[in-house]
Amino acid sequence: MVLLEILPLMQMSFCSGAENISAMGETLRIRMKEDPGEGRRKNPILIWYHNVHRDSPSALKTALSSGLISDVMIKCLNRKDFNFERARCVIEAVEIAREFGVGIIWSRAFWPAYKLAESRLEDLFDSKYYVNEIRIIREEKEAVGANAVALDVEAHGHSPIKRYMKGKERFGFREAIRLKNVIDRVIKIVGKVDFLMPAGSNRISHPYNCISGLANSRISEHTYYANEKILKSIKYPYEISGVYLNTAKENQMTPRLPYYLVPEIFAKSYLWSNKKGLFLYPKEGNALAVAKELVKYSKNGKH
Repeated sequence: MVLLEILPLMQMSFCSGAENISAMGETLRIRMKEDPGEGRRKNPILIWYHNVHRDSPSALKTALSSGLISDVMIKCLNRKDFNFERARCVIEAVEIAREFGVGIIWSRAFWPAYKLAESRLEDLFDSKYYVNEIRIIREEKEAVGANAVALDVEAHGHSPIKRYMKGKERFGFREAIRLKNVIDRVIKIVGKVDFLMPAGSNRISHPYNCISGLANSRISEHTYYANEKILKSIKYPYEISGVYLNTAKENQMTPRLPYYLVPEIFAKSYLWSNKKGLFLYPKEGNALAVAKELVKYSKNGKH
């Protein structure tokens, strides 16, 4: 996400890929039995973001126990940085989602962050890279039994693509046209994905504004903070409003960007109710406490 640099692999606590689950000597693979999302998309969806490398299973279970969440986005590093197939944290997250009957959105970082032997700056304009990654992510979606896929196209860690995303490499009108043509070719080959973030940039010439065309539903990150001036300044289209949830409003790092509180996002539903849904991103390291606030809100009967 724009707000977070994913921590190096050795610092991750909940899922480093070192822990495996086996059953009768074979990897436990979870298959989709049914789609709990069928027939329930008339109202805006509420998506809970669960980063398997950072957020605990108890935080996910608590959030879903509120009864407010329709879908969970299970987020992992890029496939080159993290093999999900034997990862306990992924298996647990999928099992919890199935237990509560919510939809599962399988999400990957689109660009490698750490294992960069095959990563190139030119990948940004390589249609074969996009097609291959999307096909693999869709295969993973079927393997875990998810209902949809999401791409996180921000460049994290040491990815060379960060040079374009952070404005350190020229990305002007010509580059934008070139990338748009690449995205158009990709869509003709593999179609659009379900979700993508970030939805765009307020800088007209920025890769996000081209790549976002890959998705049916784009998640805005300019809606993250409780600052309606920023909300009104958004210059790109999006279908899902993202909100950055915490248990306190104050943002000590950037005071002009206060967090949202759980009751606040429902009290101010006019900010997002005209969209396809709401993306709930709990403050890093505080997912369990935020989840408990969801439960408290649901028990108060104010929804």
